[in-house]
Amino acid sequence: MVLACLLCGCTQPHEPQEVIVATWNIKWFPSGTPDTQNPEFERRVIDATAREVRKHEPDILCVQEIRDAAALTQMVQRTGLPLSIAVCSAFPPVSETIPQQQVAIVSRFPVLESGFKRWTVSGLVDTPRGYAYAILDAPGGKVAVFTLHLKSNFIPKEAEDPERINTLNRLKRESASEQVRARINALRTRTDDPITRIILAGDFNCSRWDDRWAGETTLTSILDDGFSCVLSTLPPDERHTMDETRTYPATTFDHIFHAGFHTVAVRSLPRAWVSDHRMVIALLKSP
Repeated sequence: MVLACLLCGCTQPHEPQEVIVATWNIKWFPSGTPDTQNPEFERRVIDATAREVRKHEPDILCVQEIRDAAALTQMVQRTGLPLSIAVCSAFPPVSETIPQQQVAIVSRFPVLESGFKRWTVSGLVDTPRGYAYAILDAPGGKVAVFTLHLKSNFIPKEAEDPERINTLNRLKRESASEQVRARINALRTRTDDPITRIILAGDFNCSRWDDRWAGETTLTSILDDGFSCVLSTLPPDERHTMDETRTYPATTFDHIFHAGFHTVAVRSLPRAWVSDHRMVIALLKSP
């Protein structure tokens, strides 16, 4: 029943040991652009986003490209669901032309601990933003949830050395992946109350199933640490979280990785007009 309901999009109570997890880059929420829009347009975006979230009743929702906690609070309230913000980052602007791009975790479970951390600079590798995390008191015990939005693949048209910029972008993602995995492994191996159920979700700006990122270790290193990727259960033509555009082919940037769970079902949702990313939603079950 649960599997059938998730696949058809309806909502029914799920088993106590199961959690519905979603991740969504909502594209400069709530303005849709780096600039602030008029209040009426932003209200439309907030309402439309809330309706999309309400359809699927996630227990845990990871979101990226959020302006601030105030805008996210409005969206969460308008869902009408028993959700609250576990954590919303407050990273500084990426640059003079790119304002805040926050990441956040929303959940219906009690929050035992939460926070966010900027990536550490390593030589020339100064990675923007960082990660947010929350330890939740979920059915079956504690769950540690991490969400992030890794460095994009953007290369300015006027760049003198595009290959160098592309390499730096890759190194920034790999460095971030290494840092968040170190934090996760510290939770998994601590002698006092280790946490073995982990969720890592967000916009990784790279894909395991696309030759353009062949050889990059951002995602493969996560799998090597004992995680599973929910999208691996889907056929290749159903994994795309970014639709094809005039300049880019369809690809998969948005992922949910988990350890200590089984993937019961996964669905990459139809695109909503508020974002160029698709929401990824999965039903996970404790062993």
